[in-house]
Amino acid sequence: ADFEKQLDKLQLLSPDNVLSRGYSITSDFDTGEIVRDVSKLEVGQKLATRLTRGTVISTVEELDD
Repeated sequence: ADFEKQLDKLQLLSPDNVLSRGYSITSDFDTGEIVRDVSKLEVGQKLATRLTRGTVISTVEELDD
């Protein structure tokens, strides 16, 4: 029973489960580094945003911090 509870908690925190709730994970296209702060981005930088089903490739046009 305790094992099942722990497993349920882990599944709730899994990246795939988080993505299925509408979140996304954005990373630098070239390095794969996760984007956590807009101040680390540059205009023209290429990004990859992972969604529940698929990935969006985009380029930074403007920054608003």
